[in-house]
Amino acid sequence: MGKLLTSERMASASSDARGTVVQRESLLGALRDEPLDKPTLVDRLGVSRSTVDRGIRDLETHDLVTRTSEGFAVTPTGEAVYRAYERFERRLTEIEEMQTVLAHVDAGDDLDPAVLEDAEVYLEDAPAPDNVAFQMSEISARADTVRSVTRTISRARSARRLYNAVVNQGMAFEAVYTVDMASFVKAWGTDDRKEMAESGNYRAFVSDGDAPFTVFIYEQSETGHADVGVFVYDEDDDLVGVILNDTDRAVEWAEAYFQRFRDDAIEITEQF
Repeated sequence: MGKLLTSERMASASSDARGTVVQRESLLGALRDEPLDKPTLVDRLGVSRSTVDRGIRDLETHDLVTRTSEGFAVTPTGEAVYRAYERFERRLTEIEEMQTVLAHVDAGDDLDPAVLEDAEVYLEDAPAPDNVAFQMSEISARADTVRSVTRTISRARSARRLYNAVVNQGMAFEAVYTVDMASFVKAWGTDDRKEMAESGNYRAFVSDGDAPFTVFIYEQSETGHADVGVFVYDEDDDLVGVILNDTDRAVEWAEAYFQRFRDDAIEITEQF
């Protein structure tokens, strides 16, 4: 019975500590870089002295902060707890972003669950550096070979980045487009298309297959590393976000996805 009561008290204390961290997160965070006294905390956090008093008292109760000659400082326990809290908050954000993207993926869209394991998700409308444009610029800058299945026409700035990568930087790019050929040609400048084709670094194909999402495989020949980007769109064909993954299973799925469309596609490079 004594052991049971002890376990119950420990569980209760742990629960109280978690609640304190959630409630006093801003106060604990403010003390991580340097010790601060109460007047400074009042000014920095924009709260009342009584709020700071209660917060310090709560944090001291769970050995998360301690008094020093310079004010109050985070204890090693407090630092460990705060780091765990940050990881928890990041994970919640990742889950919310994943749900936002997956809301536009149907059960029959053949997205292997392996692509979601250990994946990162970036939303189109998020601020940099957490948005699609920033992340994809970073990844494409490291790649020297790219393969893709593209289900929608690129925006002008994306098309221009591709032109620069192929013509000026020597990136090898092989793309299968699952869009109407007339729309595809109309979306690209004639001179850009011609230079890309003449560079010898670009091959374009058209498939009449139905691609539920755009998939890019970014490869670094020197290291053998590959990143997979799965671009998900809403019902209006507007980009919602991208799922990024570099695990072996994700790369294997992406390569099979690309090859499925590539096998039935017609090459149009020479028509440029």
